[in-house]
Amino acid sequence: MTYEMKNIKKLSTHNGVALTGTLYRDGKRIATVEDQGNGGSLWISWIDDKDSEIVRLREWFLENCEGHWTERHKNDENSEEMAVELIIEISENNKDSKKSIVVRVVGDEIYPGLPNVEQYKLKNATIADTNALYSIVNQLPTAEVWDSSIQKYVRADALLMKVGA
Repeated sequence: MTYEMKNIKKLSTHNGVALTGTLYRDGKRIATVEDQGNGGSLWISWIDDKDSEIVRLREWFLENCEGHWTERHKNDENSEEMAVELIIEISENNKDSKKSIVVRVVGDEIYPGLPNVEQYKLKNATIADTNALYSIVNQLPTAEVWDSSIQKYVRADALLMKVGA
């Protein structure tokens, strides 16, 4: 099963970032998604068969949340919302990684189970650019970079070894 969020539109509001988009499973449009940017829940409008889509989405989330969410999130009653947030992150990272290196630095926990995460984009570079990876590793030793081939973050230093530098 492959999920993707397309037609993502964002708007800065005084409370955060509002978002709309269309959720696809295996190329089929299954829902529209809206975040009003006020700290509330995502609004997911299922096109049809909501219950079976939620079951599929939760199964996908359990298989794919490792490295993105903590163990306590796996059985959360709102796991379909977290799954959609993960799909949005993956879709945006895949798009951004075509023209940039997407870098994330995970810091100390803000509160238990929720680390402080900062994300950066190194424009006009790809993960095949060893000079850019060296620069990232030298400046941010614990940084992770987005690898769109596996749709996960990997340690920049490990990726540098993988590309043979």
